[in-house]
Amino acid sequence: MACLILSVVPLSLALMLRDEGRAWQEVLYREQLEVIANSLMLRELAREKTEPLTDLRLPLGSLYPGSRKVGAYTRVQRYPPLGLRLLHASAADADGNAYTVHHLLMRVPELICRQASQAPLTVRGSVSGAETLAKNGVLYASSCGASFPEFKVDSFRNWVEGGFTSGNDMAKDGIPMRRMYVIRDRFTLKRNGIVTGTGILVFQRTGIFQDHIEFPDQVVIIAGEDLVLGEEVHFAKALILCEGTVYIRNGASVNGAVFANRVVVQGDTVKITKDTDVVRPFSTILFRRC
Repeated sequence: MACLILSVVPLSLALMLRDEGRAWQEVLYREQLEVIANSLMLRELAREKTEPLTDLRLPLGSLYPGSRKVGAYTRVQRYPPLGLRLLHASAADADGNAYTVHHLLMRVPELICRQASQAPLTVRGSVSGAETLAKNGVLYASSCGASFPEFKVDSFRNWVEGGFTSGNDMAKDGIPMRRMYVIRDRFTLKRNGIVTGTGILVFQRTGIFQDHIEFPDQVVIIAGEDLVLGEEVHFAKALILCEGTVYIRNGASVNGAVFANRVVVQGDTVKITKDTDVVRPFSTILFRRC
């Protein structure tokens, strides 16, 4: 007579397998949310080439496996004085899980581009040390008849989170990932070094670059207060927009365009040269919020 043997799975093993199955399913859900958000972002960036972007909300159906509902949406933020556009693309499921990517574009207004093509330095207020600029052949424009961006850092400082916690971070890591970094406190970058990397640096408070620092790559600097360029600080390709006073010390140089409320020249060999490449559209990589 045949004997039937039943194998019983221990309860602990069954629970473990169930938990692993759920974890695996959540990983699949997460991957699908990432794919949806990234695909939507790429679609919107392509659409932006032919028409202005607006907010979207799209019901998409269900995630696999199972029937968890999922939707996607975009949100567009703009700051016209500086030509900033921040695009968010998100995918979210019915359980509250979400994945969002962001893309920042800076398309400098035409009036500012035109001004940068005429003079590398535009000053809304006073210039201290104008004779030094003239001696070094630096052409600058005053606010009379010149275009100057009227902006406030507070209007867009909360668009992104995170930034450099100290000047040591920037000195060590450079400007990574072609992103916009908002520095909310007074910031000092220590002297003697090369800072590589391309990105947008937003200083809500005073930004200080100490002596003998070189920036070999393209950067955009937006300063809500003052900006100090120490001795022998060199920018190979920079767009600088400063609501306060730019202090430029001996031997410092900027190739690009500088817009400042006031300028104080503190040296004999200051150089500012024109490079209209710096006012061409600048876009960041796709990035997740920190």
